[in-house]
Amino acid sequence: MHMPRWRVARPERLLAFLLAVVVIGAGYMIVRSRMRVRAVFATGATTLDEQEIIRLSGIALGDRLDSVKAETVSEALKQNGYLCLTDVEVRVTGNVYLRVRERAPRAVVNHLGLVFVVDEEDVLLEKGYVNSYPDLPVVTGLIVDDFKVGQPLYCQSSEQQQAMALMLSELVLQRVQGSISELNVGHLDNLFMVSRTGMIVRLGNADQMMNKMAWARASLEELVAKGLFKGTLDVSSGDHAVYTPPTGGTQGGETDTGSAHGGVRAA
Repeated sequence: MHMPRWRVARPERLLAFLLAVVVIGAGYMIVRSRMRVRAVFATGATTLDEQEIIRLSGIALGDRLDSVKAETVSEALKQNGYLCLTDVEVRVTGNVYLRVRERAPRAVVNHLGLVFVVDEEDVLLEKGYVNSYPDLPVVTGLIVDDFKVGQPLYCQSSEQQQAMALMLSELVLQRVQGSISELNVGHLDNLFMVSRTGMIVRLGNADQMMNKMAWARASLEELVAKGLFKGTLDVSSGDHAVYTPPTGGTQGGETDTGSAHGGVRAA
């Protein structure tokens, strides 16, 4: 049986190999530093103009290719709060491809006469003095310390901010956003929403928010179908919902929507 023979590379061969790698790498860097941007393309936007996105990116024809950095472009695009950079591709041909997505407005925050439009990640999309999105829910109880378009709001309470983002995310995922007019995060153990018909939906704390929103959605649909538009719907348990008619209403007592397989029934 012949055993394999191992050959030990000679030091001069190893040195030559390493030197070749260094030379090739240095050559590539030199060539790359002399390459210039020949064209810029932007994809992924649905409403924003491609040329406007390219202008905001700060990339100009003739720029060095190695100067195009994703972090720099991302920060530049935040001048428009609706823009979010997902990828930058730089090709040796001189073409630069920007891939973006547009953030969607999810809620409005009123603060000292200003109107902030935010998405479900609490990123500030735009600010102004007039609410141009009357169909979006209004967030109340949130104290804003500072703000910058394209960045999450700077709030006095990070816990309130997290609760708002969680509520908004679940509203979007469960498609309840259009049914809600207000989100209140004033007290972390007593979060609540108000439907567009005037129904108060009590959520309790931020735990089990997915379950609570699921109960809120199903229960609101069922109550509306029964002609019940106002009152209080308590889903704070996360595993059932209880409806209480408004004071002076025609129904007495409470109505429990029961388990996940149960219907509305009088308590």
